[in-house]
Formats: sequence, C-alpha cells, structure tokens
Amino acid sequence: MNLSSRPRKAASRRFGLVHRRLHRFAMATILAVGLLALPWPAQAKVVYVPANVTVSGNGTITLPVNGGTVAFDIQAVAKSTTCENFQVSEASVTVAPNTVDAGTGVAAVGEDASALSAGTLIDSSQNFYQAQALMASELIENEPPPCDTSHYDGYWCDDDLGHLCTSVDRYLGLEFEFKGGTHYGWAHMIITPDAHSVMFVVQLEGFAYETVPGQGIKAGQKSDDPLVSPDPPNSANISASPTASSASPSESKTSKTSSPTSTRPSPILRLIRTPA
Repeated sequence: MNLSSRPRKAASRRFGLVHRRLHRFAMATILAVGLLALPWPAQAKVVYVPANVTVSGNGTITLPVNGGTVAFDIQAVAKSTTCENFQVSEASVTVAPNTVDAGTGVAAVGEDASALSAGTLIDSSQNFYQAQALMASELIENEPPPCDTSHYDGYWCDDDLGHLCTSVDRYLGLEFEFKGGTHYGWAHMIITPDAHSVMFVVQLEGFAYETVPGQGIKAGQKSDDPLVSPDPPNSANISASPTASSASPSESKTSKTSSPTSTRPSPILRLIRTPA
C-alpha cells in the first residue's frame, strides 16, 4: 500500500507545483496587461536644430518649427528717413509669426520681444505677443534741433533702458499651435549693432522646441536629458534672405565696440541671397 501510494503523492505534488506556477504566471500577466492599459504620461521630446545664419543691415531669417508647419520671420531693416528736411538714419530688428493662428507668438513685455537668459522656463506662465514684436531699434539724429535726439529701444538693444545699443546674446521664447496643442520653444539669437553704420548684425545660433503639447522648455535646453547632447541633424530648412537697402545709412556713432569676428565653421544652412 505504501509503495503504491508514492506515485500518486509525487504526481499530486507535481500538479500542485505546476498549478501554483500557472497561477503566478496568470497573475503576472494580468498585472502587466493592467499596467499597459493605464494612461501613461507622454514623455517629453526636445527637437534641437543647430544653425549659423547671419544677416547684416537688411534681410530676413525664416525660422521653421515643427517641420516647417509654423514659421517665425526675424527681420532686420536699415534705412534713411527725414526730419525737418534733414536726413537721419534708423535701423530695427523685429520678429513675427508668419501665421495668424491663435496661440502662436513670441515671449514679450507688451509689444517688445523679451531677451531671455539661459535656463529661463518657457511655458504658459510667459506672456506671448502674437504679432510683430520689436527686438531692437536705433534712430540716429545728428542734425540741428529738433532733429538732434537719438532713440534706442528694445530689450535686445540695452534692456529697453534707452541707452546706446550693445551686443545682446540671449534667447527668444516661442509659442506655437499644432493640431490643437500648444508647444513651446526657443531661438538663440545674437543682435549686434554695427560699429560704424546705423544697422544691426543678426545671428541665429540654433533653435529647439518641445514636441509634447503643454510641456515647457528651458531657454538653451537641447535635449530631454540635459547631460546628453543630441546628434545634430544633417540639414535644416532655414533661409536667410538679405535684401538691398534703398539707402545706405552712414551716420557715425560713438561708444560702439566692433562686431566680433566669427570663428565658427562654415554654415551648414544655405544663405539665400536676393538680387540687389
């Protein structure tokens, strides 16, 4: 009797072991399926595009974001105007979205584009202006009164303090709409007044944007992990179009530093020139 009962007990133990294993496997499967069914939060994905595009005096840099579905135009203008029959010179740099979609604009104080420091969070807490915003402007009047007062404006000139413009190396804050969602980004710009003429040199160093709607991005942030730099893309559809000036402003200026000599490699982006 004892000999004949051993196989049954061994079989019973094997059956119990297999049953427990199948039960644990089933519970693990149910747990895994349950976790997969939960709404996981969207993971942030930063797209960064390096650039080296410059216009001097007159021209436009078109900045495409989200594959070119939205674009911002950064325009530099230098021209001559008149005051009491005297010729005076003025220059300006502006930025504007080239779409009328609501929710597309640049971080601004009033109608002046903000010059953001690296690390500034760009999100819904910022005020965004959805039309052409002033970055920097100069109006040089060296003639007799009332044409003897010069004007300097814009946060990309001297923090809008009304002083002689200086070179500013900061970030534009961007907001744009795509498929019903609001996205945020930045553009690294250097605005430098010419040392001798009334005009600005405008440089685009690169830009980035967050692909997850509503997710903020810090000015200068190039990847999801700040410790990892993404590989630069092979090309980007950014164009700079210098335009001919109707007059060449040549008013002399003082207390200016010369424009820095670039030591950067050749631009990886095409510089499209328009005929004079």
